[in-house]
Amino acid sequence: MNKVIFQIMGGLALLIAAGLFVGGFFMMSRYHPQSFWDIARFCAVETGLVASGVGLLYLRKWAAIILCAMALYVASWEIIGALHPIPGYANWLGFIFGTLLAIPSILTCIHWRALTWRRSHYPTAVNAKK
Repeated sequence: MNKVIFQIMGGLALLIAAGLFVGGFFMMSRYHPQSFWDIARFCAVETGLVASGVGLLYLRKWAAIILCAMALYVASWEIIGALHPIPGYANWLGFIFGTLLAIPSILTCIHWRALTWRRSHYPTAVNAKK
């Protein structure tokens, strides 16, 4: 069950990356980027999501670390925004979104042993019979 959790997270990361790519493409065609750094940030987020999504499908620890770092970065924005409320806005939703974005980090800490750093080059029981 714990391996399936990470594969679902990887699939959702790839789905979000595809949505951001399509949405970003239409956004950039309508509103042109002001500088090189606008495009560089977009490409960095896309690359991180795609790399962590594919890595989580193969149950890699480095991919879980990338995804957790990206989610905690956005969660910190949400929590900081909720701590400094603006009258008339529902800033308390930042606490809820921040908590939801912390869930991948909690799951990674709990099920860390289900992941691997890289593919094992040692023969397994299946390969030893051949």
